[in-house]
Amino acid sequence: MNISNHQGPLWQPADRDSPRKRSWQPHARTGMSAEVNCHFRQARVWLQVALGLVGWGGMFVPISVARAYPLQVDATIVQPATENADGPSADLANGSSPEGIGQEDRSHWEYYAMIDTSQMAPQPPHESGLAAFTILPEVFARTRFDLADLRVIDAMDQPIAYSLRTLAPQTIRDRVAFNQFDESTSPNGTREFKLELTAEEAQHNEIKIVTSGNEFRRKVDLARSDDGRDWEELETGYLMRFDSDGSQYVRDALRYPTSRSRFLRIRIFPDVEKNSAGKTWDSISVDEVAVLQTVTLAGERSEYPATLQERQPTRRSGALASTWLIDLGVSGTPCNRLEFEVADSEFVRDYEIEVEDATNVLGQALFRMDYSTERQPWKRTQGDAKSPMTINFSESFARRYRLTIYDHRNLPLTITSVKASGDKRQVILPKSDKLSQGVRLYFGNPNADVPNYDFSRGLPARLDLPPTPLALGDIVSNPEFVPPPIPITERYPWLVYAVMIGVCSVLLLIIFGLASHAIKIHEETAKYTA
Repeated sequence: MNISNHQGPLWQPADRDSPRKRSWQPHARTGMSAEVNCHFRQARVWLQVALGLVGWGGMFVPISVARAYPLQVDATIVQPATENADGPSADLANGSSPEGIGQEDRSHWEYYAMIDTSQMAPQPPHESGLAAFTILPEVFARTRFDLADLRVIDAMDQPIAYSLRTLAPQTIRDRVAFNQFDESTSPNGTREFKLELTAEEAQHNEIKIVTSGNEFRRKVDLARSDDGRDWEELETGYLMRFDSDGSQYVRDALRYPTSRSRFLRIRIFPDVEKNSAGKTWDSISVDEVAVLQTVTLAGERSEYPATLQERQPTRRSGALASTWLIDLGVSGTPCNRLEFEVADSEFVRDYEIEVEDATNVLGQALFRMDYSTERQPWKRTQGDAKSPMTINFSESFARRYRLTIYDHRNLPLTITSVKASGDKRQVILPKSDKLSQGVRLYFGNPNADVPNYDFSRGLPARLDLPPTPLALGDIVSNPEFVPPPIPITERYPWLVYAVMIGVCSVLLLIIFGLASHAIKIHEETAKYTA
């Protein structure tokens, strides 16, 4: 019922001449007392107060955290310098270095290690202008998993640009510049052209030729020459492109032994099947040509100390099995291979590898299955060499791993030791006068930005000469380190409970008041309706 549609007052006093002693009676149309309506208004006010207290109590924790962690401007942002009478101002807002690399407040970095450059001699002609050191497991345990908080500082407290590399196996394809000439097409449709490589003594071992058309198999003859006149056959192959069941098979590259020849001659013959009787003439059009040097890098690995714990009997999928825990000692170490020494001479066993993922509320470790593992069973026959049983899996930064071997009704295997390894992380530095005594590597800042140095982005993927090796010293706590402010909820853990108890107490009082008003309203209504 919309009360605003009623005409006249909803409440009317019985004695209008005595405003101080009014005897309220229900309105003829509503049947409600004015005093009851007053109680309803008071209850609404108390309800609004209760909702406000509940909202304030729920916002207390995030507000306290926000006060504990005030907004901070990243130290890597360099403010523009101002000009004065004496020239450019050296007092930059964030202390940028003259080279333009943003200088950062090192009080945010918790650890550092000295870089030993004493063995680095001046650059000889047969060495590269680079130096490098390997990241140690002790550093992985105290830095971010992506190593973005690494900073190299010289003796003058200036940052040094570096390149962080993961030395994993990879295939690199570098393009070799050339000039194309002498293009021709014979009457039978054979396409021929020559290439002159512009780089001196350039090595090459692959050529990519993209031709037009579809459903073809075209023969290619490749020849080489040092002077462009005397030719020697280098390789013969085929260019193919076919569609089958919605997918396309394409072969548009030809590999050949590594060569330093300056000239290449390419002949592309039309598809014999298409040029036979009753078939469409195979017209060849070359869309793209690229001369490449393809190099496969084996990569380098770092070994980490690992502890093999005692065997634990268990059941998996209803079968008898054995489990072992492998502990690397610290978390954050990049690991993608485990090698086990097995004393048994003959066996064929299925296995699983699991990675420690997190802990539950009771502090118990939770493991997740790594499905990238090569699921070929461990197999050793009588007379085979007792080589390690290797498990390769996707890279993980966990501290512990769990190996499960399905024994069924066989005797458990005797595993004597384990080795853990991962792709090596290498920091490459440019050789300069900065690499003197006193160079330090800072790390241990979870809020650091990714440096993204120009030196790193401009460095080629494959180095012609290996960098000069450097050594990383012992880890030292940074005396300038200032720990971040602790949230008030951690400094005073009892405060949250105290606030919640206070809010609940106020809510109980409000509920008690509302109940009293409700009882009074009921009594008033019963008295006037009796």
